[in-house]
Amino acid sequence: MRPVGSMIRGLIGPILCGTFTACALGALVVAQAWGETSNAEGVLTPPDAAVPDIAQASPQSDANPDSSGPTLTLRDEPSESEVVPAAPPDAAADPSAHDPNSSRPSTSEANPASGPSGADNGSKLQPSADPATNTEVVIDPAAFNGITPGVSTIADVQKAWGEPTARAEQDGDMLHLYQVGPFNRVETRFRDGKVLGIVVHLDKAYPAHLMAEHLQLSNVRPVVISDPEGQVIGQTFPEKGVLFSFAPSGEVGKASMLVTQIILDPISAEPFVLRAETFLDSDPQAAEKDLRVALRLDPQHARASWLLAKSAMLLGTPQPALTAARRAVTLQPNDVQFRLTLSQVLAATGEKQKAGRELQRVVAAAENRPHIKARAVCALGELSAIADPPDYTKAVEYFTEAIKIAHPIASDSHPAFRLAAKEVLVDAHLGAAKAIAWGPWEQKEIVVPRWLERAGQAADALTQEGGSPLVRIRVAASALNAAVGVPSGLDPQPWLARLEEAAPAALAEATGVRRSQVQWDLGVALYDAVQCFQIRGEHDHALHYGAQAAELLEAGQASRSMQQTDYYLMGRLYFRLGAIHAIAKGDHTAAVQMFDKAVPLLQKAAENATGISAGRLGETFVSMGVSYWESDQAATALALTEKGIQLLEMAVKAGAMDATVLEIPRSNLTAMRRQAQKSPASPPPKEGDLPSVTR
Repeated sequence: MRPVGSMIRGLIGPILCGTFTACALGALVVAQAWGETSNAEGVLTPPDAAVPDIAQASPQSDANPDSSGPTLTLRDEPSESEVVPAAPPDAAADPSAHDPNSSRPSTSEANPASGPSGADNGSKLQPSADPATNTEVVIDPAAFNGITPGVSTIADVQKAWGEPTARAEQDGDMLHLYQVGPFNRVETRFRDGKVLGIVVHLDKAYPAHLMAEHLQLSNVRPVVISDPEGQVIGQTFPEKGVLFSFAPSGEVGKASMLVTQIILDPISAEPFVLRAETFLDSDPQAAEKDLRVALRLDPQHARASWLLAKSAMLLGTPQPALTAARRAVTLQPNDVQFRLTLSQVLAATGEKQKAGRELQRVVAAAENRPHIKARAVCALGELSAIADPPDYTKAVEYFTEAIKIAHPIASDSHPAFRLAAKEVLVDAHLGAAKAIAWGPWEQKEIVVPRWLERAGQAADALTQEGGSPLVRIRVAASALNAAVGVPSGLDPQPWLARLEEAAPAALAEATGVRRSQVQWDLGVALYDAVQCFQIRGEHDHALHYGAQAAELLEAGQASRSMQQTDYYLMGRLYFRLGAIHAIAKGDHTAAVQMFDKAVPLLQKAAENATGISAGRLGETFVSMGVSYWESDQAATALALTEKGIQLLEMAVKAGAMDATVLEIPRSNLTAMRRQAQKSPASPPPKEGDLPSVTR
């Protein structure tokens, strides 16, 4: 449910009294948000301010004074339906690189698979099938007793309904009042000789779901309309041009869902934009379809272009997102929210310097819009954390500032501002926790959990007020990533439990590509858990969750345009599992089974790799070569070792690594070649013939 902030138009003027004024369907600003501080001695602690307890439940009641609908039929005119095919998203994706030694800001909200926690009880997170989704939007304007808004003329109305019982004029439009059949009050607005809108007043209130069934609207996905205070005042059916006006509920934050008026409008972009924004996070594919319809109806609709950029980012297609974001900024260059999204897309496409400059412009221009300023400052923190090299100190400064800005807004009376601030508070706490975990601070084992706990409290407050369950996934996944950065290795079990608890609701909300993304993000989170268990020496848990991570990542890549960073992540997961078998278990045969999966993935990741990335991949190839050698697969062992040395030499030449990293790999290669030249009858190499490799 999203509030809306401006008026489309008053369909009927005050002269006819009692008329419903339709709300604008696209003025909501929903950002993401919330925050903390630092003290001396290199220890960063969250501020004392508690998370505001301002969550507001908003159940939708369904009082039913009458179980039968009114005697009303909406007939479709014989004009052709307009079918708008779903445009396939661009295939280019640009996920953030994932490496255990780098900070990774949260860039997406996942939709996970379900299952309770524990390596010992056999439960697990696992991929979940996605129900089929509609692939097209069918526009089919509704008519009332033979009259269709945007099509019928004054003459058509008079022929069908006779003379009006009252006439008026407002802002150049003609306003007529009719009695049509059992409906004593049917208000009609005319502009340029055509029907601009129809308002049918009902003699009593009827439940919205019964009204939708009665009017055969059940096959259209409706979207609720809210006033600026978040009160639900109606429901619209975009493809039909039909809007229900609700009776007041008498209770703040609760919708009556009782229809008092039925409004017919010409098909327009606004309802599609509102529906896209409402379901953007949970169903970005459907949102993209709605936004393309909206832009076809109104190519100059800046907000639709902006939301199209956000949907493209959620679908993992940053290049189309960049095109849409630039279009939105071109149409409305002074909209700081549009510029904020442009900066985030620029960062996702690797243009970090441009993103930083854009964010600084947003911060400077958003003094009177603190919820947007807070988000921009938080984004500067995320940008600092993924810089090359990362500046974790600067990142924490930005996250702390974002928290200070967002905290008072989290209790604002305006729901859009309040929710935006709470989103910032979640992300800023998570960003600070990860930056501290990976940065140069003391007492991380004590401090990082405090920041993570605050992030969890902020997420709880957000979801209690209607926020997406995906935020809890984001918190748990970020916590697991932060835990990897703490040298002693924080216990991942509590966050795994939270991850598995949040998974069913998040998966239930997601569809299509979004569901696959959730499964991918769950797999990434479990990969972090594997690293935590590996640090703690809990190898059985690492193998258990590693198997789950592999299953989820394989399911998640089905609708993903795989990038080098994705191949690296999956390859490193299989490498780690193989390394556990080889080093902790002494089982090179099992290790090679994992490495067989890792090698082709890491070979793709190594394409065009440079600097430290090439060096890390080189170490990985050399390490795998040892297990292949121990498993009597000499040719593969030699090939991997040679490939690893080649990558390491590139890293040394670039100045990313010291030349000493080549000593053991070259010694390994020499020993392998010497042994390979011996007679096949010679005994296998002794343990001392091949130097051990630190994996």
